[in-house]
Order: sequence, then structure tokens, then C-alpha cells
Amino acid sequence: YVQVDTLPYFKDGEEGLLRFMLNKLIYPPDYLDSCKTGIIETDLIIRPNGSIEIGNQVDFNALGMDFQWQAIRLLNSSTGMWMPAQYAGKSVATTVPLRTLFKSDKAKCKVANDRFDQAMLLANEAAELVDLGSLDKAMEKWNQALELTPNNTEILYYRGSALLSLDRREEACTDF
Repeated sequence: YVQVDTLPYFKDGEEGLLRFMLNKLIYPPDYLDSCKTGIIETDLIIRPNGSIEIGNQVDFNALGMDFQWQAIRLLNSSTGMWMPAQYAGKSVATTVPLRTLFKSDKAKCKVANDRFDQAMLLANEAAELVDLGSLDKAMEKWNQALELTPNNTEILYYRGSALLSLDRREEACTDF
């Protein structure tokens, strides 16, 4: 269902979900010193009985299969912790997008983590500027964000979409 009366939710609420993800996520051991940082977004399908299924998965930062596997492992371990969506008084299946953030806690990875955090803040500022109708200012923020994380496909997508809106098609194609 894409329209529901009540969205599905984690039994312990949003704070509980955040705690669960922080405490149960395993950064792939073979990559601890790699300083790979990024987000994997997964569509989690919550069934009427509360069971879950993994849907589409997007690796925005080309982290790789070991990271994707850890995101799947984490979400699969949340089975039984979800309350399904409601529509017309019945439990129904629907999808919830969940973002899994990977950052190494090694001291030498602080710079990589800080660059990623700054890029994400800039990208969020850009999105807010788009909502305010300031597309040119948003472009500046996305450009700054991409200087910090040049291969972030999520930011490239949003900047490419903005470039299309500005009728700068060749540049948009490069981002896409």
C-alpha cells in the first residue's frame, strides 16, 4: 500500500530504532582501516503480520557488497520489532525507506568522517534552498558538497536534477 491511515513503526519508537541501529550495526571488519564512509538506503517491506522483507537497496557511496550485506543483516535482525501499517482498520503491507550510515570509529578516519558529515550538511542546505526557490544558491552548496565527496551519487543526482531545471542538460547528463 502506498496510502495508509497509519504508517508502520518500530515498536520502541524512533529513538528505539536509532539505538537498535547504532548498537547492532557492524562495520565490516576487513574495512575498519579503510575509512569508507557512506549511506546505504534500503526499502524495508513491513508485512501485515509484522514480518519484514528487504526491497531495493542503493549504495550511494560505492561502499561495496560487504557493507550492503551488513545493512541487510542489520535490518533482518529487526524482524518482529515492527508494527504494520493500517488501512481501513486492517494491517497492510507497505515500504519504509531506511538509511544505514557507515563510519569507521578508528581515530585515523576522523577526517574522512568529518568530510562526509560536512558534505551531507551542505546537501541538506541545498535541498532547503531549492524549497525556497533559490536554485542557484542550492547549486553552490551541492558543488561544495561534491568537492568533499566527489562520487556521492545521491548528491550528484540532486545536482543533476537541478541542472535540468536550469536547462543545463550537458552538465546534468555528466552528473547522471
